[in-house]
Amino acid sequence: RVVGAIVLIPVMLVTVQSERLWVGFLISAVVSALAAVLGWWTLARGGLTPFAARLFDRTEAKAMFRFGIVLVPGFAIYATSTVLDRLLVTWFSGPSETAVLALALRLGAIATMLRTWFALVWDPQLIEWIPTLSRDALLARLQDAKELIARVGAVLVGMAAVWTQPVVTLLYPPEYWATIPLVPWIVLGVAVSALSLVAVATTTMARISKLHLPVYILGLALNLGVGWWWVPKIGAAGAVAGAVV
Repeated sequence: RVVGAIVLIPVMLVTVQSERLWVGFLISAVVSALAAVLGWWTLARGGLTPFAARLFDRTEAKAMFRFGIVLVPGFAIYATSTVLDRLLVTWFSGPSETAVLALALRLGAIATMLRTWFALVWDPQLIEWIPTLSRDALLARLQDAKELIARVGAVLVGMAAVWTQPVVTLLYPPEYWATIPLVPWIVLGVAVSALSLVAVATTTMARISKLHLPVYILGLALNLGVGWWWVPKIGAAGAVAGAVV
């Protein structure tokens, strides 16, 4: 992350605007590849070989592949729904509303980062709990996680409602003040999305993967329908409404 930014910023200054996109992609790819090589070398120095063939269990790998491959279409649809709001605003409302939405998403990014950090901790813990804990103990952990997310989400929504206006009016011109009412709703959507991590855990425990695709299709359809109806009328606020739904 740090090296990529250090290299990217001066290169962007000497690159013409029409070529910055592919140059940025190229630099990111090269830095990521070097980071992967460095990570592999660091593990090898410690005597660790995570991709050694002797560590693989073919039977378990086949079972995991059959379970995971069913999830791929659903996750592709979910990824589409996460960017659909920006596409709709750009299509229907133009650059000014897109800028408002982009700033609102940026201000709500603290909630997104917290959700990502929680997932990084939650997923490994869940993998360890499922084979080792009893059903009652596992359900108790899920309940604790749900209550933690709800409490933290409520605090973040409240903070966004209180602090967005003074921050935006202090740092940004009036053209961006339409961002103010959007940020709390974005934070609320992220909090609900974090709760879905617990819901997905229940399907993982039951090894039921067939539910993911129809749920994500329904979510994408609702996002598209609400956005298609409201974005032409109220701009970025319509896109946020679709994303929250």
